[in-house]
Amino acid sequence: MSPVISKMTARYQQIGWPISALAGLLVIGLTWLSLPLGVIGFIGFLYLQLLVQQQGDFLPFVGTLDAEAIVAPIEGIVSSIEHKSDAIIITFTGQATSSQICYSPVNGVVEDVLWIDGEFTEPHDNLWAVHAARHECVIDMGRDPIILCLMGTKWTRYLTLSYTQGQSINRGEPCGLSLLRSTVRLIIPTHYDIAVLEGQRVLGGQTVIANR
Repeated sequence: MSPVISKMTARYQQIGWPISALAGLLVIGLTWLSLPLGVIGFIGFLYLQLLVQQQGDFLPFVGTLDAEAIVAPIEGIVSSIEHKSDAIIITFTGQATSSQICYSPVNGVVEDVLWIDGEFTEPHDNLWAVHAARHECVIDMGRDPIILCLMGTKWTRYLTLSYTQGQSINRGEPCGLSLLRSTVRLIIPTHYDIAVLEGQRVLGGQTVIANR
């Protein structure tokens, strides 16, 4: 296994193993109580493994890749693209069977990591993003910062990023987890050219969504 793949696999294991370990213990407990409960728990365990598995198997990047290209942070659908006066906001929504692993969208250095308390409700208007609970970080790419936000919704209550302030990150490596139906926002500078359309399906860490 190459050093790059080894590093990425290690990061993934750090993100996913606590959830898998707890689910495994729960299945053992349910099986001890009742075999039918154990079977139901095991089916749930298999579904959880589907959600936390790393998708893509390190496939080549989809699109034209340059040093400052931004890639999709999760597997799912581009649910909205908003052009503001000072930024472009792209929202991604994972599907019921999508991997819930979050990937680094760019190469850079983490400037800040924040947990913001808020509501866990379904997106309904522009104020939802202001009031929603979220785990977010600011990433410095050398010229322009971007903001990666894991958003809390009615069904997405487990949000975690493995980033620490000052950490150097590599585009495409696993960096977080958002269960059970990922909703992730990227806030990027206005001078980037968007390479995707609303409703388009993307692969986390692989599909190029914007180029400078």
